[in-house]
Amino acid sequence: PLDMDAELTTVGVSNTVAGMLGGFTGSYIFSQTIFTCRAGCRSRIAGLVVVVCEVIAGATKLDLLGALPLFFFAATLAFVGVDLMDEWLLQSRHKWSTRSEYASVWITLGAIQALGLVRGLVTGCAACAFTTVAAQIEADAPQRV
Repeated sequence: PLDMDAELTTVGVSNTVAGMLGGFTGSYIFSQTIFTCRAGCRSRIAGLVVVVCEVIAGATKLDLLGALPLFFFAATLAFVGVDLMDEWLLQSRHKWSTRSEYASVWITLGAIQALGLVRGLVTGCAACAFTTVAAQIEADAPQRV
């Protein structure tokens, strides 16, 4: 499993160093981590290979993006999307404590598709808030003996 704290700490340190040296900050490369984990790689070799390839590409001014067909990038993006949908929407169903929490995940997805990203996320947050309040009310309700 991924150690999200370590991953995000690495991104934060990298961005701090890049900022102090006048470079560009980066974002979390989620697809890189997914590919590495799915391949079973548990060492830093994958990251070192990426660094070496980027240094070579930068030093030689190779146009690797022009050499690869667009279908390659589309297939990679589709793979990541399908993999995340499977993991977060289907495989996670047993990890939620209530059905309403799991339903809020689907409500968020549907709202994003119907209303757009920002409004869908706001709708999803409202669904999660409603779920949390309803669960708390149910937990605090007096029980008949």
